[in-house]
Amino acid sequence: MKNYYSHAIFYVSARNQKTDIPVWEDIMLIRARSAPEARRKALAAAKKHAEVNRDMFLDGQKARLIFAGIRKIISYEEFLGSWYKEKSGDEITSSRYSAKSMKDVKALARGKAVEVVYED
Repeated sequence: MKNYYSHAIFYVSARNQKTDIPVWEDIMLIRARSAPEARRKALAAAKKHAEVNRDMFLDGQKARLIFAGIRKIISYEEFLGSWYKEKSGDEITSSRYSAKSMKDVKALARGKAVEVVYED
């Protein structure tokens, strides 16, 4: 079995939504023998996650968590090589953003909400 990391995209939907659409990218560990099996397992896991966590509130009204799709799946072995064994502290995945200023970068690093452009 190999470790794969699935990037699953979810969003919140509500009637008469007055805010931007909240979007989550969850990175899920998938154990599988092959990339096609990893994709099947990733889809099943993400759909189950959305079903279990479906009911929520947005702007004081009932909303639903919706699974939008799998953005990508990374094989750890393809990322670093089959000879490498994972250990604590290893980089598993990364995301690239563009920020407008160093002030925004520092705010993002402190966990604050800032406007960024996501670049894959």
